[in-house]
Amino acid sequence: MIRNFLYFLLPPTTYRKYLLKKNTHPILQKYLKSPLVDKNKTIKDLEFIVLDFETTGLDLKKDVILSFGWTLIKNNKINLGASCHYLINVKQKLKKDAVTVHQITDDKLQDGFVVEDILPKLLEVIKGRVVVAHHDIIEKTHLQKTCQKLYDYKIPVIFADTMKIEKRELDRRNIPVVANQLRLFNIRSNLSLPKYNAHSAIEDAIATAELFLAQISHMQQGFNTKLKNIL
Repeated sequence: MIRNFLYFLLPPTTYRKYLLKKNTHPILQKYLKSPLVDKNKTIKDLEFIVLDFETTGLDLKKDVILSFGWTLIKNNKINLGASCHYLINVKQKLKKDAVTVHQITDDKLQDGFVVEDILPKLLEVIKGRVVVAHHDIIEKTHLQKTCQKLYDYKIPVIFADTMKIEKRELDRRNIPVVANQLRLFNIRSNLSLPKYNAHSAIEDAIATAELFLAQISHMQQGFNTKLKNIL
């Protein structure tokens, strides 16, 4: 469909202008009223939402979001009070490996939220901010897939990926990447960050936020680094 083609073809700011001319879902209209962040701004002058999804599996086409976790960064600090974590009642029996990895059982999900109620909350938080994730293909794909399912369109959004930031730094220093080196916990260890309990969406989001701040602090320009230089 042409709307999917334009999402990939157009820059996010142009795609936003295109959607503003369409008769889109009211929730999407509300989201689009806020302009995207200026990539020429410095890190210290921006706010970030650090996002993590746990999913029912690794198939980006078939699997769905099992839980949302996010926290905010403002003034170069993590705002733990703004952190949120939601389990989603996916209305399907979980695969055994998903239960093992995430420690989320079918019983826990019965009291979970529906994604239709949580996505508007997430979009409200994303407005005017940069989304940070580790290996952002998961968050980016599931966010866009869910928006398209509920609102008919993918959304304009700017992502920064802590894994890509690390890979770029290793390339700059001519350091070859070895197996598992770019895993979240390994990069944290290399930057002397403490161990954490992986595979909870909120804990992964906070761990990624800590990593992001550490990565920026190690850059030559630090928090005066421009956003466009980390994308």
